[in-house]
Amino acid sequence: MVRSLMTARRFRFDAVAAALYVDRRGAPGNKQYGIFDLSAKIRLQSAIASLSPRLRVRDRQRLWITETNWPLAGTGESAPTSPAECVNEDEYADYLRAYYQQAYATGLVERVYWWQLVAAGYGLVDPRGGTLRRRAGFHVLHKLLSGETELGYSGSRRLSLA
Repeated sequence: MVRSLMTARRFRFDAVAAALYVDRRGAPGNKQYGIFDLSAKIRLQSAIASLSPRLRVRDRQRLWITETNWPLAGTGESAPTSPAECVNEDEYADYLRAYYQQAYATGLVERVYWWQLVAAGYGLVDPRGGTLRRRAGFHVLHKLLSGETELGYSGSRRLSLA
């Protein structure tokens, strides 16, 4: 990201995108290296973007988190990490909610995309067994999208699928 944002080449970005994972051995508020929880990573990303000649001033605060998730326990090789980082479906749902709330609470994030809709090891929907079973995280995201669950940010940005 830094290399692209600070290059002298002549092009412009409309927003800053990042696959912004946190240490998936726990909640989004847990710290990596003693300092980097989700909010700190977002603030760092925003600070770097604010210096970029590749972004118009109005676009420097357009941060899109284009990929994040947690690996699910009991999914074997479908999980993208080792079993040590895998969480159960209830923790997954709790971390999804916390991730969205903490990201939007910074006031620096315009969009967050959860990766991915259908996948055995990390998706919102489990395709195993010949059915499409909606996991607890699916229902949590639905509540966030509908406004039934608050995002924790009172600004003008709204969560959407757009």
